[in-house]
Amino acid sequence: MAFSRILLQGTDLVWTMQAESIATQVNMGFLRNIESLLIARHQITLQPSNPADLRQQWTFVAHAL
Repeated sequence: MAFSRILLQGTDLVWTMQAESIATQVNMGFLRNIESLLIARHQITLQPSNPADLRQQWTFVAHAL
């Protein structure tokens, strides 16, 4: 079972998704969809907090909001 959490830290929205390896592919597709929506509507960039971290932690960085 995947665990997800959204935290608001200043101007950065941190989305932490921890998933078992069997669910990682599905979660990555979901994150790509979220990235496209946020970039199109809110000028937000999705970037990995630490690419080596297998817990799949990503940071949304706001631009000119």
